[in-house]
Amino acid sequence: MRSAHRNLDLFLSLGDRLGRGVVFISEETASRGKDYEWIPSRALRQIAFQLLTMWEMTREALRARRTDLVFIFEHKPWYAYPLYAVCLLRRQTVFFIVHGIQQTHGQSPFHRLGLQVLRTIEKHCEVWPIHLEISDQDVQGEPSLTKSI
Repeated sequence: MRSAHRNLDLFLSLGDRLGRGVVFISEETASRGKDYEWIPSRALRQIAFQLLTMWEMTREALRARRTDLVFIFEHKPWYAYPLYAVCLLRRQTVFFIVHGIQQTHGQSPFHRLGLQVLRTIEKHCEVWPIHLEISDQDVQGEPSLTKSI
């Protein structure tokens, strides 16, 4: 799987460089605009799209049988509970790219809950946030993660 953000594809060689099995999970999905036209509300269409995207990401994690670690390119924590559950049940080391997750946590109760669950998981499990844009120390007034790469 490739990243929805093509500049992150440089990480695809990580497994070869480490000599370990790495599964890459991404939000990249085909456009399904026509599949959702029957839904009357734009907000409901977005929810349906995000749920289907999370199902596809979770399915990708389930398919990866012989994997040492999971690398999540991009995701939305408020939809990622099934993905987290698969990784945690398999006790896989997880790396994920922090991409605006903290800055969007205040948009709704679902966003806040998603970030809180993610913070709890990364605090107690082998889940490692990778900051590409700015570190937690530079995000003023936003909840920080406990670990950082």
